[in-house]
Amino acid sequence: VSVTFTDAILWRISVKNYTYHCIEYIDFPLFAAKDRLKGSGGDAEIFWGFIEGIVVDSLQNRKNSWFCNREPAYPCRGTQAVFPGAVEIPVMAYYGDDFGLYFGAHDTNGNVKGVDFFQAENDILFRFRLYSGAFFGEDYNMDFDLVMQPFYGNWQDAADIYRTWLDQNRSD
Repeated sequence: VSVTFTDAILWRISVKNYTYHCIEYIDFPLFAAKDRLKGSGGDAEIFWGFIEGIVVDSLQNRKNSWFCNREPAYPCRGTQAVFPGAVEIPVMAYYGDDFGLYFGAHDTNGNVKGVDFFQAENDILFRFRLYSGAFFGEDYNMDFDLVMQPFYGNWQDAADIYRTWLDQNRSD
């Protein structure tokens, strides 16, 4: 694992495969935050790059909706949190009146990944699922940064972090 500290934390992982099996996916990073969502009596919301972008203020409302957490499976029903696909930008942000935390995959190659969050006891669990694309017996070496960055503001400020990175790294 390689972690770089600047104004953000940049995460990368390499996995050595000592077997003849295939590394299908790796859940990395996986981290929890206290549930301060408005639906739980707090002041916070989650911005999620699903479809056109969704702001979630209640885990219970999400759980009861058509876009509830679903493990990716075959055949896909179109509502699983996979990028590229139903997740149009690989970004989540958790923010309230006095804090904000941006999570984004800064991946110029558009690798397949799961981008989702869900309730875990009294916390919110945020997860990136990295699909390796590796063949049987191959290692996995992540070629992009997963970024955790503090900010102040709302979903638009979080989206601006991703847009700024994207504008600086376009190849067109």
